[in-house]
Amino acid sequence: MTKMTKSAFRQVPNSSSLNPTVVSELSDEILALGKKLLHELKLGDTNDTLVRWMVHYLAEQIKDAEKKAAKNRAELLENCCQTILSIWQHRQELPDGKRPFQGLEPVLRALESLDPDNGRHRYFQPPLPPENACRESKASQQWLKLAESLDYSARILIRHCLTNAADNAIDKSKEWVALAQRAGVEEVEFPILRIIIGDKDLARTRNPEDEQRRLLEDRAGKLRGFMQLATVVLKGYERQLAKKPSAKAKGTGKAPAASHLARPPTRLIVETRAVRRPRTPKK
Repeated sequence: MTKMTKSAFRQVPNSSSLNPTVVSELSDEILALGKKLLHELKLGDTNDTLVRWMVHYLAEQIKDAEKKAAKNRAELLENCCQTILSIWQHRQELPDGKRPFQGLEPVLRALESLDPDNGRHRYFQPPLPPENACRESKASQQWLKLAESLDYSARILIRHCLTNAADNAIDKSKEWVALAQRAGVEEVEFPILRIIIGDKDLARTRNPEDEQRRLLEDRAGKLRGFMQLATVVLKGYERQLAKKPSAKAKGTGKAPAASHLARPPTRLIVETRAVRRPRTPKK
């Protein structure tokens, strides 16, 4: 993490959002973001010299920018907006308790690799088809196809757990995202935040719309296949455990016999189809 300094927050970050014309058009929205940052920085007592300086500096800039009668108001307003956006750019370097998305940081790191629709596999990477793929046994192809589907199902379940783990921080994050978007900034964590917010909004929806319903049906189908296979495998393990070990087998150190399933049940093969995630409406 880059060390925070006073000069860092006076520097203008390299961003097209800081184009003077854009800043002028979005000045009210940027000031709203700055006031939210100021409010958060003021919360609680702190002995952090830099934070105290930032509170004083930002408050002074906002006060000057709101002096409508000032002859140089345009300059004051632009300088204030540049300061706000510079602080926003360095938000991840703020101290504990002051970062906008701090409550979601652990979940964000985990969820980045768990999006079921990102095309990447977390647990099972499908192998390249061999040259003799046409001669590969049908059962083997079905098992590989099923493994790929189960990877998707596992990510759905884990993502559901993480989204619920972030429940307390979601509403606060929605406010930050809305303010930042209105101020014309789009950040790297926003797509992941939209996943969390979208999943939570979807969970709260009592009457899903058509696209939401298609997404739910797709996930439900994947999870049914997951549960059916898990039940089949579990019953196989239970049958093995129900048998008393023979005297010959005791102490041999041999691994258990391979599963008796020569091929996966056809009903467990769940086709993967592309489903677009409903977008969280911008406020």
